[in-house]
Amino acid sequence: YAQDDGAGVKNAIRRTNLATLEDEVIYKHGVSNLRMIKGELFFIDGYQIYSMNLSSFATTEITPNGKSAHTTVFDTDGESIFYREMYNVVLRRLSRYELSSGKYVPMATDSTDPVTIVYHSGYVYYYTDTTTAKNNGLYRVNSTSSSTDQGTCVLACESTYYASTFTFVGNNIYFLNYITGGLFGDSRIYEMSISGGTPVKVA
Repeated sequence: YAQDDGAGVKNAIRRTNLATLEDEVIYKHGVSNLRMIKGELFFIDGYQIYSMNLSSFATTEITPNGKSAHTTVFDTDGESIFYREMYNVVLRRLSRYELSSGKYVPMATDSTDPVTIVYHSGYVYYYTDTTTAKNNGLYRVNSTSSSTDQGTCVLACESTYYASTFTFVGNNIYFLNYITGGLFGDSRIYEMSISGGTPVKVA
């Protein structure tokens, strides 16, 4: 888990043995977005993605296309990393890095800024938040796709729903209707089918 200091700033990775309750620091830098992939720990430090061998604690930077990832969020299906590629001062896209082959693939680039990314059942779901409201909303693409377009819109923003934080339970999406520090949305939890439809407030 990522440790916070007194000011709420992440400054280390710690791990706890659940049998002995022994707790130790294994990485002394601020991190986010911890994911386990085939026995290794992956995380973001700064804007780069790293993997850590949990026996030696050695870290290796993940460099899609021979470059630093420069990202703030990623998810995985256990074979690939799907990440927010910040490849320009203002340009963003959804990209994929295949761990075994090292193959790098841009997936969705047209009017896209995937600030939240979740892999689920063969698809990559992502919430796009650009400076143009009509482009924003919850989208999905097949996890193996290569594209220069937007994905399929699952839930448009339309100044009503802001699914920037979401998860899956079975065939339903649950999201917190909240964005930009609470300036937009009603901060309530909604449920909707992954096949679409009108969201229903649940909490």
